[in-house]
Amino acid sequence: MRMERPDFQFRFAVGDPEHNYSTIWSAWGWGNEFYFGAVAMLGFTKISLHQTGECQVAIIKDKWEKLGREGLPRPDDRALTKWVRKPTPDNGAIHVASVLFPTDYLKSTKVPEGTAKRPLTILTPAPPGKAVEVSYFYSREPAETLGPKFAKLCIPLFRVTLDNGESVSIVVRQTEFDKRFLPPPEQMQRLSDTTNVEISPGTETQNLTAVV
Repeated sequence: MRMERPDFQFRFAVGDPEHNYSTIWSAWGWGNEFYFGAVAMLGFTKISLHQTGECQVAIIKDKWEKLGREGLPRPDDRALTKWVRKPTPDNGAIHVASVLFPTDYLKSTKVPEGTAKRPLTILTPAPPGKAVEVSYFYSREPAETLGPKFAKLCIPLFRVTLDNGESVSIVVRQTEFDKRFLPPPEQMQRLSDTTNVEISPGTETQNLTAVV
């Protein structure tokens, strides 16, 4: 399936009434590039997977420039994290990124909703103490043969073919969650108690619902 427009997106959240919900995440292709991020934060930061192989979590360019114009603190590089993915294989797939949604930290009681134009997939949370892992893979192998390979290890959710022939597959599985990824408890409490604050680069101001 080829994404022809940036507003044609795969949107998802994790949760159920028993364990609460994550925020909504969105993923989309545009030309030879692929992007994803938490919808609530897309006006400030997103994750970019570029055709060059360079990948980054970065502040949106105009927001980063605005910080400079207003004399506010900002990093020297708007890319908060960078990495380089391996070349896209003709057979099989390479793992490029994952987002973890730890069940014990799903905080929102509001049920996420989609629309006819922007449908939403709600993923079942993992058991307590574990996490849902949503992963992104690059490949050139046809879906007919790659899909069964994924199915042995995870559940394929979505696939998009970029203009250069590369495909990006989004898959999901349940996994163990290492709490050492988390900030110290006192920082977690401050974030949980914070509601309407300015966003500073590198700072999470909402309840933790995912780890990249």
